[in-house]
Amino acid sequence: FPAYQCFSLSLLFTADKNSRIDSLYGRPYFGGGIYKPYLHKPSFLGNPISFYLLYGLTVYRFNPSLTLNFEAKLGGSFGWIPYDSTANPQNRIIGAKNNYHASADFFLKYRITPNLRVGLGSSFTHFSDGAYKLPNSGLNTLGGFAFLSYVFHERPNGIKDTKAKGRHQPPHWEFDFNVN
Repeated sequence: FPAYQCFSLSLLFTADKNSRIDSLYGRPYFGGGIYKPYLHKPSFLGNPISFYLLYGLTVYRFNPSLTLNFEAKLGGSFGWIPYDSTANPQNRIIGAKNNYHASADFFLKYRITPNLRVGLGSSFTHFSDGAYKLPNSGLNTLGGFAFLSYVFHERPNGIKDTKAKGRHQPPHWEFDFNVN
């Protein structure tokens, strides 16, 4: 297809970023979101929407403001117009009305202020029903993206003294709000 656009909205949370474990494993974060692709021919494939769970981590920290990150998303997508031998015979891409959505993103994230981030990256996305209904070759997209992210509460950047004894921090929730 010559044109593909999408909108994604995620809500992310993380554990205590001051722990040694989080520091060792790339300061992971988790969340969920909604993904809305805008396909070139909606009369052919439909008007799908996807809900997903997300896992992300920092791959490399260039400096305190610039990081290379990875995110994996897995969810369900709904609203497809599947293959039908009489009503939609040319659609050999999607075989079912409901499909799974898998995505892998690599991106650079830059910290502008303590609460504002911008980023630029690339994403590979796959929609398929796993050959539950045939024909189903699936729909793959590869593209670039830019995003603006607002952090409701800035987290610490990790432990400063690796020899320091553990310190008590009361349990709390932290949320990030991302618009891609």
